[in-house]
Amino acid sequence: MFCPYGIDTAEITMAAKEIMDSIGMGRNTAMKSSASAQDRQQPGPAGPALEDTLAGLEEDIKEATGADVKLPLDVQGAEVLMVTPSADFFSEPHVESLIGYAKVFHQAGISWTLSSHASEAGNFGLFIGNYEQMRSIAMRVREAALELGVRRIVVGECGHAWRVAYSFWNTLIGPFDFLDPNYRCRSTYARSLTT
Repeated sequence: MFCPYGIDTAEITMAAKEIMDSIGMGRNTAMKSSASAQDRQQPGPAGPALEDTLAGLEEDIKEATGADVKLPLDVQGAEVLMVTPSADFFSEPHVESLIGYAKVFHQAGISWTLSSHASEAGNFGLFIGNYEQMRSIAMRVREAALELGVRRIVVGECGHAWRVAYSFWNTLIGPFDFLDPNYRCRSTYARSLTT
């Protein structure tokens, strides 16, 4: 469960992964995913494909519920920037998560937006232990939040996205002093990003 000498075995594993990546011996699938996210301007869906997907989901929600629930994109001054893994845009059952976020924001009366610049929360740099790739991928979220002028960032369900956000964002892409520390949030972690 833990090292009796207090050695952080997770950090040792991350260091080993980074060494393996640097000599080209990392896990092939993870290295390809991370390289793809690094090489492309935007690792998630982009441009017209993203807009069409969101419009289609709005139609599906309207048909199922009768409510005009929006999935807004690049809304300047929205309260919340939602970043979610790209699977939420096109893969069953993951798309139900995105629909669920939209319904919750709609019902709560919270203005929110997705970003065409940061439509992918997933951070494959974590899998290979490459801090520079983690930083580069995460920086898109910070840039989008600043550009859109949001008051809060919400990270959708994604194990590696959440782990990178929770464990590394403050040192990778912080400080988050541009976010509102008093915004309708009870999360200690969310407040810690702004301090």
